[in-house]
Amino acid sequence: MPWLHGMAWSGTGAAGDVITRRYKDKAAYLRRSLTEAQLSTIYRHLTDSTDPSDSGMLLIGSGGRVRAVRPQDTAVAQRDVVMKAVYYTAWEGQADDAANLAWIRASYRDVYADTGGVPVPGEVSDGSYLNYADVDLADPAWNTSGVPWQGRGERGRVGRLLPPSMIALTCGNNAVAPWRSVPGGLLKGL
Repeated sequence: MPWLHGMAWSGTGAAGDVITRRYKDKAAYLRRSLTEAQLSTIYRHLTDSTDPSDSGMLLIGSGGRVRAVRPQDTAVAQRDVVMKAVYYTAWEGQADDAANLAWIRASYRDVYADTGGVPVPGEVSDGSYLNYADVDLADPAWNTSGVPWQGRGERGRVGRLLPPSMIALTCGNNAVAPWRSVPGGLLKGL
């Protein structure tokens, strides 16, 4: 099993071979319910004839004792959210890459159209879960918010809390530099 596949597998229960299936996840922390416009957009994309068969949206509840820990005392800063929305698609083969990626990218962009195609922290959203390998958060073609990826999930704590996905890995002779490599100067003094 390729190491990235094992590290990124979402576990959403999609059909197919767990070793070879392909998938893409996107996420958003929510401080309150999505707006009516966002819900209509989600409905439109999930009922669209181009919606891949193994795609959907998960809502993962949050709150309760999670809120007892101060944001600065934990690796997950989102203590005032009520849920995390996870948008996903899974498919079997390379031939379906373009269609599945186009669907999830357009869906996510349209849900967060008012904030530049990504969930910028505000009244409704509180950024994105940054440990999913979502290169679109740093791509100006999909993120027109003007907010860098570091500002959408870690609440300015990237230098203090370096998630494993931000640390360059070396696998055999291949050096892998993740799209969210540690910004220059942040490792000084750590």
